[in-house]
Amino acid sequence: MRWHPSGHLYVITELSREVFVLAPDASATWRVVGGTPLAPGLLDDDTAAELAASRDGEFLYAGIRGSNTIATLRVRGDGSELQSIALVDSGVDWPRHHVVLRDTLLAAGQRSNEIASLTLDAHSGVPGRVRYRTAVPSPTCLLPTR
Repeated sequence: MRWHPSGHLYVITELSREVFVLAPDASATWRVVGGTPLAPGLLDDDTAAELAASRDGEFLYAGIRGSNTIATLRVRGDGSELQSIALVDSGVDWPRHHVVLRDTLLAAGQRSNEIASLTLDAHSGVPGRVRYRTAVPSPTCLLPTR
């Protein structure tokens, strides 16, 4: 799950590979107000993993295990609308977790035993090619220290 500055809550689904947008109604009951598939062309046995957001909340990044990709979604309107804009190679095998740090997306490859850093395009928000790789035994979670 990820919170948006607007107060919307984004929930990723592992097996159906979707992101749903939730918001409270007037009685403070949470309701689904939107959602979208992560990307067209996913493999039948793909599963979604982590959901991360850009610093400004304009983009969401979803890790997809199986095809080893990262889906980029643009947040639209008041935060209740999502649009799938790109599907790129994560640079790792079995991207279990990822984080966004400034202009970089760090992806933990559980099966490739490494962490890859991908530059985020400042205008499109889409991750680019791998800049660096670091060997790490079966990383499953990244926790920034600052």
